[in-house]
Amino acid sequence: MKNNLPYLESFIPNVLRRDYMKAENANFNARLIAEATASTEVITNQNKIEMLIAEVAKLDGLDRDVNAIVMTPADYWDILITEKSTGAGYGLPGVVSLDSGVLRINGIPCLKATWVTANKYFVADWSRINKITTEGLSLDFSEEEGTNFVKNNITARIEAQVAIAVEQPAALILGDFTAT
Repeated sequence: MKNNLPYLESFIPNVLRRDYMKAENANFNARLIAEATASTEVITNQNKIEMLIAEVAKLDGLDRDVNAIVMTPADYWDILITEKSTGAGYGLPGVVSLDSGVLRINGIPCLKATWVTANKYFVADWSRINKITTEGLSLDFSEEEGTNFVKNNITARIEAQVAIAVEQPAALILGDFTAT
């Protein structure tokens, strides 16, 4: 293992950072779910676009500046194949655009996130939600940890001190595209 340390020191940080970010996203998603205002929208007699527009209107009415909608990639792509009406073919309403690969509803970007729970979405004024970092990401390697020297192992540790602060839960709506 020690003979390959230069390679490992260049390869492993990328893999560990990716795994760290996935774990951080999962933790942040759980916190967002716990803090968010639950949607009252239902899919019955609506499509996904109509549900999202209704959510934006609710936050607008509360004087919140919705600056992004976050959903799973599956829901994002499903919106792009919205039917005009049953059997009438595909076509996005005039308030929906696709600019340089970014789906927008009335100018508000819709973002794909694999950390969002299936069929769920967040509509929010994201300026009221902040990632707080008190200690940045650090990566350490050790040959001396435990029995590493004897077993010819190397221990890698990646850590950071971060939290997510939902300053205004009323600025964040959690919705469900399957709610009926």
